[in-house]
Amino acid sequence: MGILFIPQGLVVPQGYALKALEPIGHLLAIDSTLSLIGFTLFPEVGGLLPVICGVKLRFDCPFFTITYIHSYAIMCLPQYKGVNTMTKKMDISSFKLAQHFMKNHARPLERALYEYEFEATNYKKALQELIAFQNPDGGFGHGLEPDLRCNESSALATTYALGILGELPAFEEKKNVVCQALDYFITSYQDDHTGWDIIPVEAERSPRAIWWQYGVFSDNWGNPNADIVGFFIQYRDLVTYEKLDMLIDYAIQHLLETCDLAEMHELFCYLRLYEQLKLNTKKRTKIEDRLQRFINNCVIADPAKREGYVAGPLQIIDSPKSTHYRKFANILPMELDHLIGQQATDGAWAPNWEWHQYENDWPIAEKEWKGILTLQALRILRNFKYLPI
Repeated sequence: MGILFIPQGLVVPQGYALKALEPIGHLLAIDSTLSLIGFTLFPEVGGLLPVICGVKLRFDCPFFTITYIHSYAIMCLPQYKGVNTMTKKMDISSFKLAQHFMKNHARPLERALYEYEFEATNYKKALQELIAFQNPDGGFGHGLEPDLRCNESSALATTYALGILGELPAFEEKKNVVCQALDYFITSYQDDHTGWDIIPVEAERSPRAIWWQYGVFSDNWGNPNADIVGFFIQYRDLVTYEKLDMLIDYAIQHLLETCDLAEMHELFCYLRLYEQLKLNTKKRTKIEDRLQRFINNCVIADPAKREGYVAGPLQIIDSPKSTHYRKFANILPMELDHLIGQQATDGAWAPNWEWHQYENDWPIAEKEWKGILTLQALRILRNFKYLPI
């Protein structure tokens, strides 16, 4: 690269190794984040990370900070605890442990999904395993969501099933199952709720986690209703629903006027609805600012501050193509490194919660969750090219 001339006063951010430097002029900004010398501009490019650095003059005002930087674009390799996590991968022995768990201890459903996604087996096997959880009314139950063991159909289990169906390619049998699931929602719609209960009252007769009581999330309409609305949008070419436009407007109104922006699962439902509004730019734009506030409330970037009922970035970002990737791009290497470190000695990723009741049933659900969480972890690591395959 030749001799690298460092301008007097230039500070390279702590934790970065300087690889290249190019002056880009001056930068004037009003932004509290510029109280740091360096900040990420773009995602990784060829293994290097562009970062702005420079000689800084700072002026503190009552409501904001003006930072004037004679700036340089430098190409850095991030260094976290001495490890270049932008290129770190899961080692082959750890991957084989996860593979062994999925093929020998996961439920037949997650095993079939794993084999389809990672071993290129027939996707129809996964569909058949999913149908085993479906009821004659078109909805899903039978413990598909492991924390709720009731056989009866629920919005919780049926939205979960539709999420799985979204991972499979389009074919006739899948379309039939999708139509049956949406027909279940059409027939179970409740006018007085302007939507659906997340679980039926019958659920209280079955083993379940302590939080699954009838009426739970009644103050958080978006969970599951925003999700259900999104599925009707996604499959509107298959199923026509006369209430859909009204429900889209109601979902937007709830987010803008009523939602407390505090419940992370309601956030996940609205994020999925937001993705389905991609063809309706006006409605999508209308909720963007409110959705960003929701994310800021529920997705905590600093791991040290993740206490209680909050989410981490990888719960809303599963690949570099995710809508909100850029928002958290600078910390995702650490998040992925942490994800790899959470794998247990049996090869699985385990739930970090317990039921606090039904002690004889919880171990069954716990093992099922291990299969689900391990599949999720492997998908994320695959999407970020962190797997050794």
